[in-house]
Amino acid sequence: MSVATESTESLKQRRAALDYLMMNYAMSGTQAPESEAKEFAAIQDELARREREGTIAPGEGSRDDRPRSWTSWLGLTIGEYRLVNLISDGNTALVMRGEKTVAGHPEATTAKFFKIARDQAVSDSKGPITANKRSVFATQSLHVAPFQLSTVIPNCDEVMLIQAERLLQAKNAGGVMVSVEESSTFEGREYYRMPELPGEPLRKIITEAEDRLPTLASRLFLALNLLETLHRLQTGLADASGEHDYHGDIKPDNIMIDGQQITLIDPGYFGTLLCQQGEVPFCMISTPLYYPLLEADDKLAAGFMMWELIAGVHPLAPGDRPKDKNAKKICYEIGASLQDLINFRSSLLQPYLMPLLEFETAESCNPDITPPLADWLLRCIGLQRGADGRLEIKERFVDFAEMASALSELGLI
Repeated sequence: MSVATESTESLKQRRAALDYLMMNYAMSGTQAPESEAKEFAAIQDELARREREGTIAPGEGSRDDRPRSWTSWLGLTIGEYRLVNLISDGNTALVMRGEKTVAGHPEATTAKFFKIARDQAVSDSKGPITANKRSVFATQSLHVAPFQLSTVIPNCDEVMLIQAERLLQAKNAGGVMVSVEESSTFEGREYYRMPELPGEPLRKIITEAEDRLPTLASRLFLALNLLETLHRLQTGLADASGEHDYHGDIKPDNIMIDGQQITLIDPGYFGTLLCQQGEVPFCMISTPLYYPLLEADDKLAAGFMMWELIAGVHPLAPGDRPKDKNAKKICYEIGASLQDLINFRSSLLQPYLMPLLEFETAESCNPDITPPLADWLLRCIGLQRGADGRLEIKERFVDFAEMASALSELGLI
């Protein structure tokens, strides 16, 4: 039966069945068969046509009583771009790839990425972050107050508007932030359009570092390139007109690498936020493992990232250490000033520094690391070895330029 002659109710039932099937394919990490993807797109097109022609009520063809999953967006067209597949699925937004045919060349297409706010009920149903292996690196939405740290459910449209505004503010910040080409509303949801992102996340490179960055010099070369890029971002944001002179969620997942080209995506946010329970005075949309002081401190976040890249471990996620199980683990001894800071933060119910009590030395994580390089890594996160060898608090580098200069002066590259 042709979709053109099939009843609306039958089309909606088939769409729901295909929606469920394609979700299962996605959850299993496999790609849906092309025939089923085309069938789903054809149904979407027909329902959209009926809605445009007024044969069904507005909205009836594009949604039902359930919150929309990502499959409900497949086949829809934003401007000239048809949404063809899912790139990522987050707590507050979907990133989807859109394609359009090049005029005069029907076989050729151009592509853009669309970041679309989730339906609020879908966002709410995802719930708080759970403590599995990878979620420790996930961006979280938190209300931050003394003796009170709680997960909040932000308004998804508000998050998209904030992020688009922050990216537009950063458009002249050294050309290192992904650009927003359009920001608008579609199907009742806020979205923004950006170029198709080339390359791959830094997280993937770090995970495969033993094969892809086999020498210490190769890791240091990439570290220096990252710091120089972050310096351009920092300088550009400081010069831009706007109240937010930070990225706010620097981590390997939000950095795309394409050869020598480095692009930052998904800025975080620290401030008042519209949430499910109303306007919350101070929230952070960021990653506590990189911002453990719950402040918009990009230099500290970059310091932890340097540890991951060079030493192969995040100091606040020691269980994630991809090392030889037979290797001897040697930990730093904790000095009084660091112990006091850990205790103080814990008393505020902000426990993110606690893993430093079992902080493995840089040389233990990677035997190629020299003592001067280990001291540089420590200073990146505001620490130093005292005269007695214990870890104490030390003033961090002033900016990314000083971090990069100090690394170059070690003469290891």
